[in-house]
Amino acid sequence: MSAFETDYAAAGLPIQLEIFGQAITIAAPGAAPGDYTAIAGDEEAAEETTREGRRQVIHRVVTITADPASPFGGIAEPVLHSVVAIGGVEYVLKKVLARSAVAVTFRVERTEACDVRSQRYGRR
Repeated sequence: MSAFETDYAAAGLPIQLEIFGQAITIAAPGAAPGDYTAIAGDEEAAEETTREGRRQVIHRVVTITADPASPFGGIAEPVLHSVVAIGGVEYVLKKVLARSAVAVTFRVERTEACDVRSQRYGRR
């Protein structure tokens, strides 16, 4: 990242969090939950095939400041498999997508999986 990109992100992220941010809670495994402000993208659905059959995975992308001293809260090193609550829905942190000195972007998946077969055809 160039110096311009770093400075631009440092100046722009707080404004974006103030306008578009929403309250989330993150609880790392074995740790107490913490409250943060983050920008959470819309839910997206994808199908995946496992040994148990096909299922629908619902995920979203979340961006949070990397500075724990920020008034929005922040996490410099997110812990995989942390429970992330957004708008009353629980997700699990599955993958860190991007990390900089200013922000961390990660992917979360809903904790409950949806059986695709039963959704499409109903119960028999």
